[in-house]
Amino acid sequence: MAIIPEALFGAEFPIVPDLRAYPREDGIRPGKLAQFGSSVDLPNLTPLFFDDTNFEWNVWGGQTNEVNTITSNATPATAGTFTITVNSVVSATIAFDATAAVVQAALEAMSNIAPGDVVAVQTTGTDLGDASAVVTLTWGGAFAGEDITISIQTGGLTGNPHVLATTTAGGADLADGSDIDGFLWAPVEPVTTSTTGELIVQVFRAGLIHRDDIPVPTGESQADLDQALLGSSLREKGIDIQGLAGVH
Repeated sequence: MAIIPEALFGAEFPIVPDLRAYPREDGIRPGKLAQFGSSVDLPNLTPLFFDDTNFEWNVWGGQTNEVNTITSNATPATAGTFTITVNSVVSATIAFDATAAVVQAALEAMSNIAPGDVVAVQTTGTDLGDASAVVTLTWGGAFAGEDITISIQTGGLTGNPHVLATTTAGGADLADGSDIDGFLWAPVEPVTTSTTGELIVQVFRAGLIHRDDIPVPTGESQADLDQALLGSSLREKGIDIQGLAGVH
């Protein structure tokens, strides 16, 4: 099966079906695949990480961006200001009835946050002066995949305080999910996951493989691919890539 960005590396550059990666035969080893809650067909070259605690392989989950909410009380504050602290840096004061846009602007004005690092959306209500209003913060940019330390300071509010909560913690989805430790080797057919028993699969691992290791050729010839490989660490890790037509 061809490498496709959606299933393999999470990258956004195009790869055509002619581009395939093969491990050298001495890099293939059997391993136990973790049980799934349902039967799922895993294609060849599905990225995996190794769970050192349970001694089993899991599908690589990539990283999760953090999501927070700021919620006003059912009897909301009536005046005053609050601040937000992100990774030890404190924002300027924010009005009690701020809209999502005002909250986002205050965050982007902080020394450690740039435009594009966070998006604030008014999930409920028109502003935080409304009863039970919710502003949702979704992190990305320089904070993509980061477990953020964030808090709200409400001592300057008159009335009931706003509450900040983390609905999705940032970081790796599963254990070592930020690193690809190996790939499922099933070139003939997909592997159907087990929901009840042990499943032994073929895995090739060649050191820790990160998305940044994957070369992006700029032309459409084998020579272009070879040149791209010279700047990557894939050959050192025992991976051969063959075929290139139409790669940009």
